[in-house]
Amino acid sequence: MIFRAEAAVRTQALEAQAKAEIDAKEAVDKMQTLLQKISNLEKDKAKAMQLSMKAIAARSNIKQYLDEEKARNVAMQEQIQIMEYKIKEADAERNEYANKHDEMFNSVSALNQRIEELENHKLHLLNKLKGYGDKGGLEYIVKT
Repeated sequence: MIFRAEAAVRTQALEAQAKAEIDAKEAVDKMQTLLQKISNLEKDKAKAMQLSMKAIAARSNIKQYLDEEKARNVAMQEQIQIMEYKIKEADAERNEYANKHDEMFNSVSALNQRIEELENHKLHLLNKLKGYGDKGGLEYIVKT
């Protein structure tokens, strides 16, 4: 009986040992799986960190480009205002010279008209003088 009990205990011990070995193997497999998952999660975390750093850098670059373009836009707006002011000045100056030209043209036209009147009056006086009989060689005065 002692042998039977010892055999039963031994069988139980072997079964317990086999079960413990199976449990240990399952635990080791589970641990390997968990370690692999941890490794994958760490890799994913590193990739996410890299992507976030790239996104932050890209955002910074975009902000820099945006700031540069805003400054360029402001400079262009200022240049446009300066050009518009110069155009207005040039237009005013052109109008002033156009008015001066018109005044001078009118003055010259009036003077030309007066000259024409004086020439006609001169011819009239010469004809009248010729009518009095004076032949003093006044032909050179006649308008050519």
